[in-house]
Amino acid sequence: MFQLLVDRIIHSINWLIVYFMLYLYLQILFENRKKSGSLNDCLLVSVDGTDLCIPQQGPARKGNPFSSHKYKGKSALRYELAVDIKAGYLVWINGPFPAGAYPDITIFRSCLAEELDEDERVEADDGYIGEAPHKVKCPGSVSNPKEKEHMQACTRMRQETINMRIKQ
Repeated sequence: MFQLLVDRIIHSINWLIVYFMLYLYLQILFENRKKSGSLNDCLLVSVDGTDLCIPQQGPARKGNPFSSHKYKGKSALRYELAVDIKAGYLVWINGPFPAGAYPDITIFRSCLAEELDEDERVEADDGYIGEAPHKVKCPGSVSNPKEKEHMQACTRMRQETINMRIKQ
C-alpha cells in the first residue's frame, strides 16, 4: 500500500517536471539570445547539460543507458540548457535524452551546433572541448586567454545556478 502511494507521488512529480519544462519551452526562443546586446557578437550563450533523476526499478546496473554519473548510476534524463550570457535568460532547452547514452557534446553536436550562426560560439565547460575553438569556448582549450578565465568562470556559475533551480 505504502509503495503504491510512493509510486503515485513520484509519477505526479515527474509530470510536474514535464509540465514545467513545457511551460518554459513555450516561452523560450533561441533568437532571444541576440536581443540583450552582448558585448561580443560571436559569444552570446553559455550551454551545459543537466540530469534530472527519474524513478528506477531495482538497484543501479552497469550498462543502463539512463545511468547518470551525477546520481551514482541511478536513472536520469539529460537536458541541454543554454543561457543568454548578458541577460541571464534561458534561451534553449533540448531533450530529454538517456543520461548514460548521450554525453553533453553529443547532444550539442546533434542540434545546437547547427543552430549557431556561422561565427558564433558558446561558453561551456571542458565536456565540450571537442568542439573548441570553432563552436565552443571552454577553459581547457589552447586558444583560451588566461585573462578571461575569471569572467568565464562567472558565466559557467550562472549556468550551474539555473541548472540547480530547474532541479528544485
